[in-house]
Amino acid sequence: MHLLCFFVLLLWSGPVRGYFPEERWSPESALLAPRVLLALVCRNSAHSLPQVLGAIDRLNYPKDRMGVW
Repeated sequence: MHLLCFFVLLLWSGPVRGYFPEERWSPESALLAPRVLLALVCRNSAHSLPQVLGAIDRLNYPKDRMGVW
């Protein structure tokens, strides 16, 4: 019975705040598109880079919310 009360209090206490700053999650704005990072693995593929980078450039996505690595 005591264990059940403990779990009810644990679940009822609401969202848990992280101890470390990196554990505290803040949601992105609902008005802005999410930030994305495109990681290109392109070893020995210099011949296809112009097509890939051109396709990324033609994306209908805000350029300030996108990063290429």
